[in-house]
Amino acid sequence: PEMVALGRHYSCKVETCVPFDPESKGGVEATVKIAKADLVPSGTNLLPDYGSFAELEDACRAFCDRVNARVHRETAAVPAARLAAEREHLHPLPDEPHALALGEERLVGDDQTVRFGSVRYSTPPGHAGSRVWCRVAGEELVITARTARGAAEIARHRLSVPGSPSILDEHYPHHPGGNGPRRPRPRPRTEAEAAFLAIGDGAQRWLAEAAASGAGRIRSKMARAVELAAVVGAERVGAALGLAAIAGRFADGDLASIIDHLAAERAPAVGCVLDAGAGTGYYLSAVLDRLPGTPGVALDVSKHALRRAARAHPRIGALAWDVWRPLPVRTGAVSVLLDVFAPRNAEEFRRVLCPGGVLLVVTPAARHLDELVGPLGLLTVDPRKAERVADTLGGRFREAGAWPLELPLRLSHAEVATLVAMGPSAWHTESEALRVKIAELAEPVSVTAAFEVRVFDARQKS
Repeated sequence: PEMVALGRHYSCKVETCVPFDPESKGGVEATVKIAKADLVPSGTNLLPDYGSFAELEDACRAFCDRVNARVHRETAAVPAARLAAEREHLHPLPDEPHALALGEERLVGDDQTVRFGSVRYSTPPGHAGSRVWCRVAGEELVITARTARGAAEIARHRLSVPGSPSILDEHYPHHPGGNGPRRPRPRPRTEAEAAFLAIGDGAQRWLAEAAASGAGRIRSKMARAVELAAVVGAERVGAALGLAAIAGRFADGDLASIIDHLAAERAPAVGCVLDAGAGTGYYLSAVLDRLPGTPGVALDVSKHALRRAARAHPRIGALAWDVWRPLPVRTGAVSVLLDVFAPRNAEEFRRVLCPGGVLLVVTPAARHLDELVGPLGLLTVDPRKAERVADTLGGRFREAGAWPLELPLRLSHAEVATLVAMGPSAWHTESEALRVKIAELAEPVSVTAAFEVRVFDARQKS
């Protein structure tokens, strides 16, 4: 009866094969023979196994497209072209396919699931309350529904067993984590709390776990996390907060310790750290403290500064050198290159960096020493500083990340004079006039040190 209904639906007659009659069943056997030879993996065709029934269907579709696009030996015509001509003489097929070909009918519940074989399977939004068809294709359940384009597949699941529903998260876009209970999200009440939660999911998990465990001084630890995020980036701090929440580490120094551990794990395994324009070696020394066993090289034109750099860390080698000259380092020997307020020799930087190495560039931001610029007549920072850095390095490096860093300072008059003497303004101001202007400032002097920190990856040579 089902086959008769199928023929009536498509207005055609279903012919059955006659046993032991080659003429009536030869066409069917030939199709099976072709499928075995060209589609089923065997020792002769060396085809790989299919990972799912859907992959077999795709292979069948590709095979038909290929053979129907070439000239047939008997008809001397391309089957696809001949079908296009024969369509004019064929009656149209119904818009809706016969339900028997689509599988068993099921009703989609309010929870967007259907039951098949005592198992719940999810469906995409928009089908609750409607009827769909379910059929087994290999080891998968295919769910078909009426859509604006007609009957179409809307979901495909691996067959499951009773007690293990198959629920796909993408079927519930408005329910984070799938169709399960929603995880409560902290709601910030102050700007400090909002800044902490803006670090990411790791911050939210840390706050929930820290509060549940009764950890002390949570607000001060949140503020410290925000400070670290400004220095090393929110992504790294967020990852460290997530690990701290999992491990239950909420002590004062735990977050910084985890960040250092992650940095050591992800640091390049080969090469040294080169500081181009190292000065007294302050920054290079701090980096080497976090990279055990890694040697450092300090380059600077000041011999006096290099004497202090050589004593700043036992693994620093100091060398008086002009960065604009070819660097005294072999090709590919550097894994981390520091450039803090120093010239940038892009060609040489690219040569000495090893594959996977990084270039860290620190430049003054527009607000750098803003409180001193007007009263002391200091030089201002070029507003196009970031663009000029990118233009200098653009041909050989790709920017991988950037973040601002601001540090509030409270300085004495002597410290202000030292700070000015370290910058380019020292060459454009009269020392006596500068001393008078500094003496007029209210002590201690509040100053903002503002920086732009950028990380660059070396471009691959074409």
